[in-house]
Amino acid sequence: TKIRYSRPWTILEKNGVRLGVIGIIGDDARSVALPSGITHLDFPDPIPIVAEAVRELRPQVDLIVVLAHQGKTGPMQTDAENHPEIQRDFDADIKLCGEVPGIDVFIGGHPHRGIETVTYMLEGSVNHRDSLGNAGKIGSGDVQWMTSGRGILHEEMPRRSENGNIYGFQLWVNLPSAEKMSQPRYQEVSAGEIPVVEKDGVTVRLVAGELNGTRGPVTEINAAPLYMDVKLAPGSKFILPIPSGHTVLAYVFEGAGEFGDQVVESVSMVNFNDDGDQIEVKSDAAGRGVQFMLIAGAPFKEPIVPYGPFVMNTVEEIQQTIQELRNGTFIK
Repeated sequence: TKIRYSRPWTILEKNGVRLGVIGIIGDDARSVALPSGITHLDFPDPIPIVAEAVRELRPQVDLIVVLAHQGKTGPMQTDAENHPEIQRDFDADIKLCGEVPGIDVFIGGHPHRGIETVTYMLEGSVNHRDSLGNAGKIGSGDVQWMTSGRGILHEEMPRRSENGNIYGFQLWVNLPSAEKMSQPRYQEVSAGEIPVVEKDGVTVRLVAGELNGTRGPVTEINAAPLYMDVKLAPGSKFILPIPSGHTVLAYVFEGAGEFGDQVVESVSMVNFNDDGDQIEVKSDAAGRGVQFMLIAGAPFKEPIVPYGPFVMNTVEEIQQTIQELRNGTFIK
């Protein structure tokens, strides 16, 4: 169904999480096809409309997501690959991100500063491009590790697989204060470049860190991270030494397993304590097995001030970032 004029927002619920979804469409953009329930605005200046929608949604939802499609006045042209004549710029979306607080996720041309984003696709894909001229596609099994540093504007458009599914993860990794204004960069790794370690019913796709003498392809990350996709067949055990002082998380997304002395079912997050030197996960021989993302990294022990797509060390640095967005000096 093609939607052009409708109310500015809707509420979707998935796995117990309530999403407030706000749509934006510029006055010169053509109609686009969207999943049922996702709506669009059609105003030359969406800022006051979006701000009102955010105020109304905030008490009702867990996350507020903005979908941007602004034709020639903004970056989110869903069929841009077939229309290279369209001039794309980020000005409209920069203004929106700088002027409207309370947006948790902005899908469209949006800024980042002070963090790294890690996108890992299980099924489906994400087309991306940015203000530095980079463009590409993150396909099933691929990883993109983006260091935003001092600032980048990029857009991401998820695409469903032939089966109609899109599954993946995006992790935000903090940067230490000394690197928050560094040069932006990408590490893009295709599925075939990610090593697979298999032993005794355990299969691990290793993105970053080391396992049994094998190292992941993503390197030179300040947090010295471990990032791996771990799958246990029924009746298997996984033991992994953890560097001293690392924060360790597991996101269980398939099946169920015993993490330490606790049985955890999907979908759940496990936050390990820091009083040991290894983690142990077991799957019941009569069960379905378990699959989870294992994430670990060294804490920087610095002040953290998050604001939407920015993570800095002080309120003043956040204020400076917003001012740069407003006066057009964000991209150095």
